[in-house]
Amino acid sequence: MARVNVNGIISDLDRSFKSALDKTIKKAFPDQAFDRDALFRDFTRAVGNECKDWEQVLDRHVEAD
Repeated sequence: MARVNVNGIISDLDRSFKSALDKTIKKAFPDQAFDRDALFRDFTRAVGNECKDWEQVLDRHVEAD
């Protein structure tokens, strides 16, 4: 099993994650206004509360150069 740094992954992919979260919220709540950056900060905090800094994942989910 490999270990990954969850916060590092979120940080590296923040633009993609923000975009996906934005599209998901707009689809679910099309008439609702929200602050994308504040929502993403809350999301990353929630992930930090639910996950350890380093989490084990199956080797098949990791590819290293």
